[in-house]
Amino acid sequence: MYDLQELFTERKVARTLAALLPDRSFEGVHWDRWSVVMDAAGVATQVRTTTKLYPDDPDVAAYTAIPEDAFDPSRPDLAAKYGLIWVRMSDVHPLATSDEYIGCLWAGTKTLFCRITSSAVKRQIRRFDGPDENAYTVLGLAIFNHFDTLEWTRWASDISRAARDNVNYSLIHRTCEDRGLLMTFGTATHHPVRDREALAILGVFGKKDDYERRQKLTGTNVQKAKDGGAPRSENQMAHGYRHARHPGTDRRVKDATRGFMPEAIWEFVPTLQALVQAAVQTDESGRYVTSWREFTRLLAVHDVPRRGQVADGSYRSMFGDADVNDPQSVAAADDLDGDALYRVGRSFFINNNHHPRLPADRAAEPDLTLEERLYLHKVLLWKTGTFLYIRENDIRGRHAEAKGERPVFRGPMDEFGYFHIESRWGFPVDPTTGEELIGWGIPDAVWDKLIDRLLHETRPRRPRGGRSHATQRRRFLEDFGTWTTDGSGRVLAAANDEPREDAVEWTVGARQNNTRGDHPGRQNIVLLARPWPSGTTTSGRRRGWSREQSNPTRHVKGTANLAELAADLRTRLSHAVQQILDATELAPVSLPARRPERDTAADKIASLRAKHATAEREREAARTAAAALREAAARFLTDGNSTKFAQYDQQADDSEATAEHTTATMDALAAQINALTELAGQCPQEALAEADLSVTAYLDEALRRAALNNGDAPWQAADVATRTFSQWKFTPTGEHIDYQCVASLPLADGGTVDVPLAGRVANIRSRTKRTGTGPSVIVPAFFAAGRELDDLTVVHQCTRRSLVINHLMPWLAQQGVTDRAVKCALIDHPIVDVRQLVHAALTGATDPTHARWSAGWREVILETYLHHPTQWGFAACPDDTTVIQQLANTLALAQHREQGLPVAVLAALTGMNAKTKIRRLVKPDDRAASGLGFTRPQYFEYTPGTDKQHVRVRPCPHRGCTGVADRVLLLPEVAVSGWGVLCSSCWRAPVTAEDRCAVADQERQARWARAPFPAAYDTYVTGNPGPAGSLRDGAQSRRVTPRSPFDVASVQPRDR
Repeated sequence: MYDLQELFTERKVARTLAALLPDRSFEGVHWDRWSVVMDAAGVATQVRTTTKLYPDDPDVAAYTAIPEDAFDPSRPDLAAKYGLIWVRMSDVHPLATSDEYIGCLWAGTKTLFCRITSSAVKRQIRRFDGPDENAYTVLGLAIFNHFDTLEWTRWASDISRAARDNVNYSLIHRTCEDRGLLMTFGTATHHPVRDREALAILGVFGKKDDYERRQKLTGTNVQKAKDGGAPRSENQMAHGYRHARHPGTDRRVKDATRGFMPEAIWEFVPTLQALVQAAVQTDESGRYVTSWREFTRLLAVHDVPRRGQVADGSYRSMFGDADVNDPQSVAAADDLDGDALYRVGRSFFINNNHHPRLPADRAAEPDLTLEERLYLHKVLLWKTGTFLYIRENDIRGRHAEAKGERPVFRGPMDEFGYFHIESRWGFPVDPTTGEELIGWGIPDAVWDKLIDRLLHETRPRRPRGGRSHATQRRRFLEDFGTWTTDGSGRVLAAANDEPREDAVEWTVGARQNNTRGDHPGRQNIVLLARPWPSGTTTSGRRRGWSREQSNPTRHVKGTANLAELAADLRTRLSHAVQQILDATELAPVSLPARRPERDTAADKIASLRAKHATAEREREAARTAAAALREAAARFLTDGNSTKFAQYDQQADDSEATAEHTTATMDALAAQINALTELAGQCPQEALAEADLSVTAYLDEALRRAALNNGDAPWQAADVATRTFSQWKFTPTGEHIDYQCVASLPLADGGTVDVPLAGRVANIRSRTKRTGTGPSVIVPAFFAAGRELDDLTVVHQCTRRSLVINHLMPWLAQQGVTDRAVKCALIDHPIVDVRQLVHAALTGATDPTHARWSAGWREVILETYLHHPTQWGFAACPDDTTVIQQLANTLALAQHREQGLPVAVLAALTGMNAKTKIRRLVKPDDRAASGLGFTRPQYFEYTPGTDKQHVRVRPCPHRGCTGVADRVLLLPEVAVSGWGVLCSSCWRAPVTAEDRCAVADQERQARWARAPFPAAYDTYVTGNPGPAGSLRDGAQSRRVTPRSPFDVASVQPRDR
């Protein structure tokens, strides 16, 4: 698990932010800030205001030449084209409470431009050891710390663009002091030390202006609302209400103290009555007749105008070319956004920013809570004529007041609170009688029935991943990005700005099966596709995917289980790391890597060339000025004005001296550029760097847990996974979905190395409930990927019995492996390498990584399991070998290694019969010849010269090895040698050609010297104790921790 320190660089910059910042030098930082998040128009105004102050700055000219359409995070193509870097809150600091965009960066030649849409006061970074922090301030401090070459930073003339909070401004000021940065506001530049008092005064004015502004705005808004005013736009008022008008005109009434006044619209009465009646109408069974999608159609039929912060037009625009007056035409349209129609229909009555309790909770406490009243505030307004309003307070402090009004605080740590406001807006007035139409002419019983429906249809909120501030666990992967393919399915390059008309855009969405009781549904991912043109709006922007998600039949091309993806990804990552380690023979890893080194030759050359270009411009400007001054001096001399002539002539001399000095500087810069260019040509383009593979060990465990926990992982692990895996691409292929991604592994000295990964998961959309997951998915996962049966049962929600009987056993039989003992041994085998090699042999697959195993061992495996199957039990390790391994550990001790121990002592230590048990470990009975099963292998040998009274471990007979055969492994490939042990030094069976006299077997026996077993055999394996079980019920062979050697001294002398 990472601690907080590991998430930051030595310069105290979040690593996620450091990875985004340009890898180059800058002289200054230019800030444009607007407080409203993602308000493109607002920040564009700020940009125009500030940049016009620097008309001669070439960086400003290049910055303002970027089209406004490019400053849209939904257009990564334009961001890549113009070099824009979008930054999220979570990039700035790992403890950010949201993942919204804070703004974007653009790198000029000398200046880094920061275009921010975020508050300078709001505290979006949650600290557990002190006050929360402002993300904009933290971003600024991080940028100041990250770049060594900064000389200045500038904001707009308005000090409030930098200073809204005295604490945040003080941090900025102090950092500028520490880093030696000049602080510019508009055209006024201040030295952070010499002008300390002036800067402090500016900060006071900024803070004072912010406090007074908030007092005025918040206090006025609250007071107007409490006095019966409507301090909001008509577009944010409930349907049927508007700002009051002067009689006979469209001019709005504005009261001196209450502002705009609310007014109920009489003409909307029949429309609201018809809509409410449709919403509460039920059939004979009590089911509501009008669905919310149908209700949205009725809104379009009645020409109800859309309302909301960004709503425009009518509801008819949601139905495209379908005729809203014809329900069948709407039902036949397959390009409508069904989810949006559902949400819009309900939102006519409710406020989705609030969430009611579940029906079971309301049964115990039927009275509406404040949250539920806010959820239903539009319905309650129509029913009672009283508008319920919650105004969030933005004046910090527990003793803060807004024009005498005290806020309500949610808890002891709430610094702001809110204002609870209830004001009377009334009902529509009958123009004939002049009387109010109570409840809009709808009985209370009907309103109550509508409220009951809205609350009754409340469902548990499905987990949707989420940020760390919302939950401690989330989906281990959430954002898979988008990719584009051409008509043939070939993936297009990311830099392709305008794909052809036949191009298809892809993305991955999150889905979850229905929850059953307290058990969450399975978390899946869906593969969405759409023609490239259909994802473009009429304004040319790329839109979201809600329309495709609501039409799965048309747009969903595949569905995969998130837990299975985690399991498969784990094996692919482990396999890739093994290749890296094997390729270097466990030495420090050296790979061609992308490394964000500062001041590399290329960076220095680019920086020197930029300085050379600047010097050249300065020289030309000086020469031009000198020529103009000479001309002016000549005119003064002609006119007889010697004083002016001398002044202008001296200025011309100074300009020429400046030009000559600049020329000398250019010559020096050119010499440095040439020297570095020659040096760079002699160096390899890709540096070798040592990879830090510790993150892979962390991810291995995180992915294992995600596979066993429905795809969920702790948020810290999910954050690491999101940073590691990128460039996702999925391809549906019938029963499977093939995927590709890139794992960015960290390097020990900084930077990353990209390791491509590829895998396959089941396309559960292609299977039926009856067929379930087929062998084409289970077999590769178990054999080739090396996943365990118990893990597969969890991921695929099936039984071990069904996997063994329905998938694995039949598949082996189809491949010609018919011997039951061999099939059981393969399925039960604890060494993954064996399953992978056999699967490759049976399927004809070629895996270059198998070359890491010795040719001799591969020959042994294929002969044992495929070519000449040996007689064996119905498990990989059919006996409990725990005591035998303990004996081997005892005999391998230095004091017993050569002479061994008496048979009687071994019997006393183990409690085993000397004749029927101990001696059979040296000379096993031929059970096969007697028809009693398979013959056990030999484990030990008699010590020479003891007349078979002492037993010892066999010394390794292979040349150059001084070890002993002390690792007990009762596995078919080991036992076929005649021994049930391996040498723990060279990992070969203790067999030599001299051990047997038959000449025909000499060549076969000699192979054991050429068959070292893989490192995976460095483990302890035993069978289950007691009666033999079945693979259908559980694994029969298991890895164990070995017991300590026997205490030989405890044996009584008479037993020796």
